[in-house]
Amino acid sequence: MSFKRPSIIRPPSEWRSYYLLLTKGCSNNTCTFCAYYGSKLQIREIEDVKKEIDALALYMGHRIHLPTIPDIVYAIAQQWDGKRIFLQDGDALIYPYPKLKEALQYLNEKFPRVERIATYATPQDILRRSLNELKDLRGLKLGILYMGVESGDEELLQTVGKGVSYHQMVEAGRKARGAGITLSVTVILGLGGVKKSEVHSLETARIPSCLGPDRTCHTYYCSVEILERCD
Repeated sequence: MSFKRPSIIRPPSEWRSYYLLLTKGCSNNTCTFCAYYGSKLQIREIEDVKKEIDALALYMGHRIHLPTIPDIVYAIAQQWDGKRIFLQDGDALIYPYPKLKEALQYLNEKFPRVERIATYATPQDILRRSLNELKDLRGLKLGILYMGVESGDEELLQTVGKGVSYHQMVEAGRKARGAGITLSVTVILGLGGVKKSEVHSLETARIPSCLGPDRTCHTYYCSVEILERCD
């Protein structure tokens, strides 16, 4: 397989999932707080994806290793619970829709007992998809989208390069839920620093009431400059 695998980045709740790589990087790549900042999005060939699914099925059924398949595939398979698939990388929903649908159909064909497929999704990704497309993906077991909201403050969203407004994120979240897909959103505590801590907190507090996510997760922001001062 010619597509070089990136480091595994996934939500904590997906720790027993199998990580199936569709993309590398992020289509937005302008968020200044993110490890993907400035990275170039890469799309994996669908034939390559199918080869990995075939190799996984062969390993899970007969414990056969293929020499052309990277060792990481089998390392991930050893801890897989057999129930959940997480589509990598940070932006897998950007994968061309016909090929994304083909990949999910193939997964379901090879692993009919899989209960749920999940992925990260930017608000832009969700808005690009029609409601019918999202419903079709839901029918193929795409059961949860992890969307980074980060903040509810419009000015702060522009400052960090999020690329969408708060209202667009609300629209995207409601669209996903309208398709029957579970929505998990992440906000970043401390993103506004000391000066904007109050407005960041108050504006971000709108998210549960306006967006109505199924889950809300929190992560913490600490700049390199702060770490250096602490040292």
